[in-house]
Amino acid sequence: MQMNKLLGTCLLCAWAWGQQANAQESIKVGDTTRNMITYAPEGLPYNPPLVISLHGLNQDADYQKGQANWEAVADTAKFVVVYPNGVNKAWDISGDTDIKFLETIIDTMYNRYHIDRNRVYLSGFSMGGMMTYHAMARMSDKIAAFGPVSGIPVDYRNPSGGRAVPIIHTHGTADNVVYYNGDANHPDGGYGSIPDYVKKWAAFDGCNMTPEVIKPYPSDKPNSVADYTRYTGGKDGVEVVLISIEGKGHWHSNDPVSVMTTEEIWNFCKRYSLGPGEPEPPTLVSAEPENRSFDLPSQDLVFVFTFDEAVDGGKAKVLLSGEGAEYPLEPVETGFSERLAFRLPDGARLADGDYALRVGRQTSLPASETGKSVHAPALSGGA
Repeated sequence: MQMNKLLGTCLLCAWAWGQQANAQESIKVGDTTRNMITYAPEGLPYNPPLVISLHGLNQDADYQKGQANWEAVADTAKFVVVYPNGVNKAWDISGDTDIKFLETIIDTMYNRYHIDRNRVYLSGFSMGGMMTYHAMARMSDKIAAFGPVSGIPVDYRNPSGGRAVPIIHTHGTADNVVYYNGDANHPDGGYGSIPDYVKKWAAFDGCNMTPEVIKPYPSDKPNSVADYTRYTGGKDGVEVVLISIEGKGHWHSNDPVSVMTTEEIWNFCKRYSLGPGEPEPPTLVSAEPENRSFDLPSQDLVFVFTFDEAVDGGKAKVLLSGEGAEYPLEPVETGFSERLAFRLPDGARLADGDYALRVGRQTSLPASETGKSVHAPALSGGA
């Protein structure tokens, strides 16, 4: 008799929820392959936010990761972070190449971690900041709020887009790459000051053009040399903020006695959403049977899931996978119920090995404590 062990893991969306992910990876964007670093802290909730952080010109994802250190915030706030790599360490700040990359990242993170599409936030440093402004015009329907750092479009293009967008821009007054006071001699035609450009976006967003100014900022750090300029009253309640750091150069400020840029961006962006989040899924109470052996196919093996509220069994997608094979389980009956039963398809033949029982992400049957083990029986495959 063949004996097979079923690892009863009932997961929603991503099989890796509950496990920390921090790795370089590649994804397909159309016919091309793009690279990025993904960070997912342990204990992600259902529907976590996503932050995408873009590097500067001649930098890369690993450099941006070390500079911005979004992990320190994500570990506590529980969201996913992606650091993409630009082609040849640059971004397409006028076309659609990297817009499609960003859209693919969002789709990939949704399929893997079921991120909340209404709470996707974009930040970037230097040329990554220019790309952030480009994305405001091209994909404001997919990104809830934006946090450019030390970068604006050097052609000083006018604001555009399908909606008013929340913005928090951070810039050093001593920036010697993207000048705080502008550069009339820039080869792209020259650009004006950072405050004036941020003000243009505040006007586009319909904000009150008499801003609130806090100095020093943060006010509880008396040695800080930063100013906080806040335009309020925009369409749909959006605000536009400029944090100007006196004497700061071309850098992502993480200064404990002054401005912690990453924390400032998160604290601003997290207030915004493109819409309501998805409701919490029903909680998986139990799975039966537990830790028992079965001789297949002489016994009819049925898995029973119990939830804390009625769910639609007709929309369930439950898979048994392992040893290079995958078996979709069949519902014993359809309809709404707190107890749902599934069985192996007729003629299923299991090889020796370990198997996992999964609730797929297309279903309405997520486990609210994702990554939680569900003990299920050891199986034996029939000849």
